[in-house]
Amino acid sequence: MSILLHAHTLAHSAGRRPLFEGLDLAISAGDRLGLVGHNGSGKSTLLDILAGVCEADSGHISRSRSLRLARVEQFMPAALAELSLLESVASAGAEDEAWRAAALLEQLGFPEARHGQCVSELSGGQLNRLMLARA
Repeated sequence: MSILLHAHTLAHSAGRRPLFEGLDLAISAGDRLGLVGHNGSGKSTLLDILAGVCEADSGHISRSRSLRLARVEQFMPAALAELSLLESVASAGAEDEAWRAAALLEQLGFPEARHGQCVSELSGGQLNRLMLARA
């Protein structure tokens, strides 16, 4: 199997508290992973580093050119509360692929008649599905 992402001796601290040190990992095509830990143990930080959203204090990450990485947000950004479902998903993608937003909403159980519904009106489970579509 081809390696999609390889982290070499990653280290990161939150202030003076180390979250992880000397972390090595490889993710290959077809791998299924789980990331488990207590609140504040660095799970989200590690995912941000792997996604390139933030930098590790030390170490290096190699990513395959074919790798597409997306993260589901933990919370819906407040700025999206007054947007429609369609607008909130379209805003997460490329402008020339707005058609894809409608297709994603349909696949995740939002019929076309609800695409104009305001994000602030959604239940918790519906918000989770919307955040999945945004990823």
